[in-house]
Amino acid sequence: MNVHKLKKELVRYARKMAQEGLTIGASGNISARCGRKFYIKTAGKSFENLKERDFVSLDIDNPDIKGLKVMPSCEYKLHAACYSSRPDIKAIFHIHPFCATIAFSKGVGSKPVTMEFAAYVAATITSVEFVPPGSHRLAQALKAACSDNDCIIMKRHGIIALGKTMQDAYVKNLIIEREAKAQIIGKLLQIKGAGFSRREMAMLVDAV
Repeated sequence: MNVHKLKKELVRYARKMAQEGLTIGASGNISARCGRKFYIKTAGKSFENLKERDFVSLDIDNPDIKGLKVMPSCEYKLHAACYSSRPDIKAIFHIHPFCATIAFSKGVGSKPVTMEFAAYVAATITSVEFVPPGSHRLAQALKAACSDNDCIIMKRHGIIALGKTMQDAYVKNLIIEREAKAQIIGKLLQIKGAGFSRREMAMLVDAV
């Protein structure tokens, strides 16, 4: 994929996530890999108003921002860390979804409620404790967590999904937020025994 098309797709998915209510304003950041570089959202830009020029190119191995006229998101360090750790990953979408941030603030439950979460996400999701956004500590925590996982709950912060494609990263974010809503509704309605067991999850993974 050439750079023009890559940026165009980033804009399209950013607007889709804003329309789905997965994030508000400039909260969160998205990026995509192109060779040994990645293109990440500019700091302070709202998802719904992004344009192709609102993405900054950085080296994966040396994401130096000195001298740049336009600054990337403060989370550029964690994007670079995840890309360097996972050569198979082509896109990283980090958002601040309302329900998932609240529901999973203590970590991910052991019994998924929705079939999509059980089949596509449950086996590859983990959580990390709150660490100040934009910090080197957060980048290192995410680098360690993403070595065996594609989705990470950043407690009291948001979620991050790593994808083989932009569509992959986008859908994982949708599934996580939908699962959070289902768990919240289940608790409000006091529904018991609705979650999928480990055996059922294994069956679902084998079926897809």
